[in-house]
Amino acid sequence: ETVEGGGNNAGSDGCGGGEGDGDLDFGAINPFTMQSFSREKLCYMMRYDTEQWYSDVKEFTFETDFMSITKEEGTALIHRYQQLVLRRSSAFTPEDERALTALTERLQSHINALQHQHNDNNNNETGHVPSFFIRLSSRSPKDVGLNTDHPHIVQYLAEEVAKLNQTPD
Repeated sequence: ETVEGGGNNAGSDGCGGGEGDGDLDFGAINPFTMQSFSREKLCYMMRYDTEQWYSDVKEFTFETDFMSITKEEGTALIHRYQQLVLRRSSAFTPEDERALTALTERLQSHINALQHQHNDNNNNETGHVPSFFIRLSSRSPKDVGLNTDHPHIVQYLAEEVAKLNQTPD
């Protein structure tokens, strides 16, 4: 089973396909009043996923490529988060380890292919080594740790700052 990560799939997600998105009036919706995980909120939020609008702005922004992940890989990412951030030591299983190893290998292979494509397109004349920014969602990285109500976020951030402030002997 695959979680789609690319392409414009308007209409295939049960949310309609743009103008006149079924019974949802997106101009009149306040997403903060919607029920969490409701069809209405998910359809509203999906409209802002990068893969929904990237093709409309691709000539004006960074080159972007999408890679799908399997359900098992997604579950493994969640379990790793639960293990490392929420400190649930039993969350991450041997199956998760195998799934993350497979994802790491696929991601590296994808990066290698993009590097080769870049070199081929530029005839290796620029000497520039392409770099990549990888993200797993549309959520801005700057917003991820802002929930100070999270049971471990303040402690985790304090530990990370302490590590940065340590000087080598």
